[in-house]
Amino acid sequence: MKIVKVSGTEGRRALAESVQSKIDDSLLLSLERGDENEEPATGPQIEQWLADCGLAEEAEVFVLETNEPFVGLSTSFAIFIMDAPLDALESGVREAAVGADLVLVELGEAFEAADELRLEASMKERTGARKVLIYSDEAGRERAFYKAAALTAAEVGGVRMTEDVPQEVTEAVQREAAEGKLTCQRAHELAAELGVPLEVVGRALDLAHIKITRCQLGCF
Repeated sequence: MKIVKVSGTEGRRALAESVQSKIDDSLLLSLERGDENEEPATGPQIEQWLADCGLAEEAEVFVLETNEPFVGLSTSFAIFIMDAPLDALESGVREAAVGADLVLVELGEAFEAADELRLEASMKERTGARKVLIYSDEAGRERAFYKAAALTAAEVGGVRMTEDVPQEVTEAVQREAAEGKLTCQRAHELAAELGVPLEVVGRALDLAHIKITRCQLGCF
């Protein structure tokens, strides 16, 4: 049994649905306390409940959409989405960000004139996230959701997305990447040389955990 946890502010349900839709043999569950005065369940209790109620026999991966702490939960991947600075969020929501593997940040008026590089560094430091995706419009949101799904699927297996990434593209990006990095210009060149859409090269990079450097126009 593998568990993916999606927490955060508005948009987390849509993000959880996007992630779950890209993972084979998976179920999406929304878990909240029925009584706010009760202590939240622990991670082991949730895992035992999944097994006892038979859900563990129905799916290999569970995507949990929740801000509950579930201390001790054995997550394979944790995602946090936010539309305001951490310090402006309710304490329970803010706490859910700590320990996330991936953070999505929707820039809006709440961030004023935020410096994206500093914001990315700050989010990594405060949450421990390996990757931070920042977007400010609908197109950016779609790209961020797609990347989140791709990264999650790569972590937990059962990937539905790799079928549209030809093996030659995967091999090419791995061959070209130096120390896990590839310039944006070289990614464009590879797409042209291989005769595939730039999006396919982007998918291969995400699945191989290769970081794009000197990115042009937010393509990646």
